[in-house]
Amino acid sequence: MEIGGLLEIEAGYNSPYQGKSETDIYVPTVELGIAAAINDWVTAETILKYEQEGYTSEDTDVFFDIAQVTIANPEGPWAVVGGLQYVPFGTFNTNLVSDPLTLEIGETNEAAATYFY
Repeated sequence: MEIGGLLEIEAGYNSPYQGKSETDIYVPTVELGIAAAINDWVTAETILKYEQEGYTSEDTDVFFDIAQVTIANPEGPWAVVGGLQYVPFGTFNTNLVSDPLTLEIGETNEAAATYFY
């Protein structure tokens, strides 16, 4: 079993020419992920995600980002993945710090079953 997580913190400081300086800090994203190998053929993975869209706590959302089961032959080239997942359409390679806009537009998180060979 593996347990992992992500915590994003954003902070800002503004010092205008006239007036008071301001500071702000908030947590836009928190993720908790759990992955487990049930046996040689089956693995399961889930990610619980908290997102805060704005600077107020009223714009928050907690949901399952991924909840999937993978069945794969350990000695063969095939695998079946079922559940809530990011459907694999296209490749969005980049060397930048942030994701490209094409990834944000084309990202599809759906309940589906996919087969890989």
